Amino acid sequence: MGNRAVLSFGTAVQAPAIYLHWNGGRASVEGILEACKETKCTAGLRGAALADRVAAVAVGFIGSSVYRGRADQCDCDNGDNGLYIIGQNLAITGRLYADPAREEIDAEKTAGIRDTCREVINDAQSPEILGRRSWAALAELVQQN
Repeated sequence: MGNRAVLSFGTAVQAPAIYLHWNGGRASVEGILEACKETKCTAGLRGAALADRVAAVAVGFIGSSVYRGRADQCDCDNGDNGLYIIGQNLAITGRLYADPAREEIDAEKTAGIRDTCREVINDAQSPEILGRRSWAALAELVQQN
């Protein structure tokens, strides 16, 4: 039970991937990715480092049940949102194992999630302010698959 999805950062079987147990719908995934793009918090990152940073933003938003591993280690055919293939520009370039009838397109929800994720990113970039979580603190919350 959940709203599961896998985000694969490439098309290779062993591509870096993120497993989301919750918030795997398209509105959530797009909100997380848009916040990362707009704040440029992933600028210059590739492969595993890019997946690590997006996972840190996701766990800052979701709070738990975010896992990092490889695509072949994740439950891509999960019965919920399946697999999103993410390009280097953080765009969704493909989908597998997703039911088009269940696709979640909700611009308002995406915008709200994007705004919340921007706050997570701003906090991580200014951890010297009391109560804010750094990138390292967020990374510790991501579970390794």
